[in-house]
Parts: sequence; structure tokens; C-alpha cells
Amino acid sequence: MAERFGVPKRVTLASILYELALALATAVMVGAYFVIELPELEGRPARFASLVLIPAVLVVAHPRVFAPLADFALRKLGREPLPRVLPFGRVLQLCLAYLVCWATIGLGFFAFAAALHPVDLSDLPYIASSYPVAFCVAVLTFIVPSGIGTRDAALAASMAVVLPGAVAAAIAVAFRILQTLVELLYVAAAVTLERRGNGPAVGAQPDR
Repeated sequence: MAERFGVPKRVTLASILYELALALATAVMVGAYFVIELPELEGRPARFASLVLIPAVLVVAHPRVFAPLADFALRKLGREPLPRVLPFGRVLQLCLAYLVCWATIGLGFFAFAAALHPVDLSDLPYIASSYPVAFCVAVLTFIVPSGIGTRDAALAASMAVVLPGAVAAAIAVAFRILQTLVELLYVAAAVTLERRGNGPAVGAQPDR
């Protein structure tokens, strides 16, 4: 799709790799906080071991590590190596932007859950961080299209820390339905706008 607008496939593929890597890395950071805050682990120093994941994912995102790994994966897929890699400073900036995005998604998901079932404001950290945790599970179970089932189960299990299991499952399923509807509306709007953009200009005379 991007190639129609002059973007080479290898550049698009590189952007997809970076998008997936940055999204997963920052979701792991949020997931580490989720583990630390679990009530079941309160008072156990071992829960802070999850913080090791934060510098670990930053090391993997460093150009000297990410570039060889990405090129190796591309070679296995029969693709050319990355045309270029982002400097580490830009990677850190993007990580911060992704963390802001996860926070925004978490607030939206908390509001969605609160609209369906009474929740306490003190539950905000658990519910808001449950979506990044579920995203990590969906990426790890990549053989399942769009993480159907696995992401929803992980989302429900994460919320079950502060909500009844049946309620958490219902919210997870309802949120999946909402997301699907939003995506379908987006695709419909994009197709409609593209068709209008490719239509005849206003005032244009038909060919004779």
C-alpha cells in the first residue's frame, strides 16, 4: 500500500520492524511495573527482578544490537538488510513517545472498564497496565492472527487482579469488539476518502 505513494517496500518493512520492536520493548517496561505492583508479590523483594527487563530491552534496541538481529531475521525471510538504523538517541525519544501512547491507551481502557463496571481509582495502575501486558502475550503468540483469544485471555487475567474473573472476561471481550468496530470504521473511511480523491476534479468536463 505504501509503495503506491513512492515508499520502497524495504523501507516500509524496516519501519514495521522498528514499530514492532519499540512497541514490544515499551510494553515490556510497563509490564515490569505491573509485576512489581501485583498484590500477591507485595513484600517480596524478588518482584523487583522484573526491572532488569528495562535495561535489557534498551540494549536490544541499541543500533549495534538491533541492526544485526534485524538483518539476520530479514535474511531468513529472503529480504535485503535494513537500509539504515536509527541512532540510539532517536530510539530513546521514540521509546518515550510509545510510553506516552501506552499511558493514553491505559487511561482509555480504564475509562472503558469503568463504563461497564464500577472500579476504584486505586485500580487504575492495574487496569491501565493490563493492556500492554496483553499486547506482549499477543506478540509472543504470533501464530494466532491478531492475538485472538490469547490477548483477550491475558487481558482478562491481568484485570482479574482487581476485578471478579467473570467481569474481567466480559470487559476484555467487549473491548475486543469495540476495537474491531473502530478498525472497520477506519478502513471504510480510508477507502471512501481514497475513492473520492481519485474521482474527477470538480468542474472537470468528461472526455468526448
